Amino acid sequence: DPAYFAELDRRLAGYEIVLYELVGEPGQVSAPRGASISMVGLMQGGMKNALGLAFQLDEIDYARDNMVHADLTPDAFSASMRERKESFLGMMLRAWAMAMAEQGSGKSAGEEAEFIKALFADDRQLALKRVLAEQLSSQTELLETLAGEDGSTLITVRNQRALEVLREQLDAGARDIAIFYGAGHMPDFEKRLVDEFGMRRVSNEWIEAWDLR
Repeated sequence: DPAYFAELDRRLAGYEIVLYELVGEPGQVSAPRGASISMVGLMQGGMKNALGLAFQLDEIDYARDNMVHADLTPDAFSASMRERKESFLGMMLRAWAMAMAEQGSGKSAGEEAEFIKALFADDRQLALKRVLAEQLSSQTELLETLAGEDGSTLITVRNQRALEVLREQLDAGARDIAIFYGAGHMPDFEKRLVDEFGMRRVSNEWIEAWDLR
């Protein structure tokens, strides 16, 4: 929701350094090149329109001096996927296989019925948000499962790059640092911050992302 990004942007402005995710060239906040990555952007744009949401790249001020690119370039992303013999198609097929397994358990039938019902609701955007929010909350480990035991470029390799930049910033004397990445990256980040940086979690705070009322 726009209010979520407004609050997030206000908080990010207060940090000394913000390490942000974006597969692209440093300093260039725009749609990355490459067919596979562009398809992800197209899907995100479609979700934005269908659910009445705001798009992160439009709402967050990436031009602030404290914003530091901490992700792969498109060339590095593609090279890592080739080296690992990964593809977006392969990930989609694994996700499809997981969906088929859920269908076999009978769980997906109720979800499909709720989705169809939402399409005909008076407030379609709100109804779709409620259905998708419930599904998303039950799939917190999906990316880890898709990646397998050796991790993936999508999560593991990009996290490694972000923490390389974190190390550079710490060595340069920065201390008040935010890592601005998506939720799917957080379990791996926390493990690495504890194991490799000797950090520990001291608190949790949630900001309302979708208003489902």
